Amino acid sequence: MLLHSLVNKPLEAIHINGRDYHVELSFDKVIRFYNTIDSKRVNEQAIIASFFDLVPNAQPEDFTKSQIINALSFFMEYINYSPYGAQGSTDIIGEDMNQQAQETKYYDFFQDAQIIYASFLMYANIDLYDQIGKLHWDKFQAVLMCLPDESMFRKVVDIRQRQPNDEERNDSKFMASLSQQKAYYKLKDSRDLKNIAVNRQIRGE
Repeated sequence: MLLHSLVNKPLEAIHINGRDYHVELSFDKVIRFYNTIDSKRVNEQAIIASFFDLVPNAQPEDFTKSQIINALSFFMEYINYSPYGAQGSTDIIGEDMNQQAQETKYYDFFQDAQIIYASFLMYANIDLYDQIGKLHWDKFQAVLMCLPDESMFRKVVDIRQRQPNDEERNDSKFMASLSQQKAYYKLKDSRDLKNIAVNRQIRGE
């Protein structure tokens, strides 16, 4: 496993069949790749197509299906890497991969796109739309995880994660307010939106 560190550059190539292939892991490509893999409706052809989106110089005839699946597995391990918590227990959106429960998911790159964009712009001076196809996933993830508590992204995640203590549970006004906020910011099932985006990507739109 290629370790993420300050002495190794972010992943830019993968070695297959004695050759190095350039890998494009900009944050937007990684999000689309993750959504493809995550989709329950997507077929094998679309999953394999995601490999050639990340490795654009690769040719289908150069690889076996097994090599492609192994490479995709490596990419998943790489983008899900976290130096904290139980390694390999959560995915790139903080969801428990063992339970796959809605309650363990705290943000969504589709539903929360606006607050992520605004938080990057306000607190890191990064315009994500200008960085499509440029900003490497490692850099994007590092900034996302270190956004300040004052950012809207962090505030929304905190509301979704918030578990009131005993004193707060006895405060009816607080509980009513928290309940309203949780309902307002509740994560929706965005799988349909993801599938639309994936299908457009496959069609080259």
